Amino acid sequence: MIYQERKTVIEKDYPSLWGSAFFSAVVLICLTTLGLGSLSPRAEVTREKSTDTTNERSQLQISARTDKTIYKQNEVLKLEASVRNVSTKPIYVYGLLGWSDLGSFEFHAYGSDGKEIMPNIFADSMSGVPRDRTDFVKLEYNHFLGAVFNIPLQYLNLNRPGKYTIVVEYHGPLPKEFGLGLDIWPREKGSLYAEPVEIEVMPPE
Repeated sequence: MIYQERKTVIEKDYPSLWGSAFFSAVVLICLTTLGLGSLSPRAEVTREKSTDTTNERSQLQISARTDKTIYKQNEVLKLEASVRNVSTKPIYVYGLLGWSDLGSFEFHAYGSDGKEIMPNIFADSMSGVPRDRTDFVKLEYNHFLGAVFNIPLQYLNLNRPGKYTIVVEYHGPLPKEFGLGLDIWPREKGSLYAEPVEIEVMPPE
C-alpha cells in the first residue's frame, strides 16, 4: 500500500485478546485523500443485516481487507480494518480500536454454506472511560483511522480447508454521554459493516 504525503503511523504491540498470544496493531491516521483498494476480492453475499457502509445514521465508511486471498491451515490472517469519515463535517471516534463486542470492531466469519462460524477463543477488549479529549481522534473529510490485526486462523476456527467469507463490524464503543462534549460516533447509533471479503484455506503442502 502506498500512502502519499503526510501521514501519522502509530505502531504498538498489544497483549492478545485471544488467550496468552500477542497480536500487533498498526494505527494509521491518514491526512490526505486516499483510495483503499482491496487486497482481496469482495464476496457477494446476502446477510440479514445491511452491508451498506454509508447511510443516513452516520457518515462513516467501514473498510476491511486481508493481506492475501489464500492461506495455509497453520498461517496467520492479517486483517486491516478502518473507519473513514465521508461526510463534510468532522467526526470524533474513540482512538483505541479494540476487538470485541465491547470494543470498536467485531469479526464475523461464514462458511460456504452461509452459516456463521464461531471462533475458538473470543476477544475480550473493553474500552474504558476516556481520560480526556485526547482519547478521541478527529476525522476530517476522507480521513480514516485503522488497525491491522494478526490473528492465527486456528483462533478463528478457520483452519480447515475451504472457502470463507469475512465481515467486519464497527460500532462506537462508548455512549454519547462519554464524549466529553465532542461530536463522537456513539454506541447508540448502532453498527456499520464493511463489504465482505472472501478467503480460501488450503491444506499444508
